[in-house]
Amino acid sequence: MNYTLRQLCTFVAVAHYSGLSRAGQSIDLSQSAVSHSIKEL
Repeated sequence: MNYTLRQLCTFVAVAHYSGLSRAGQSIDLSQSAVSHSIKEL
């Protein structure tokens, strides 16, 4: 499996902020974009 750096950074942000919305705000992505990225992992 090939993961992108963006997907991994998104995963780390979600783990750090314990939520999709706050993680998205921290990395300038919408909640739905964060959710989609995590789903692809």
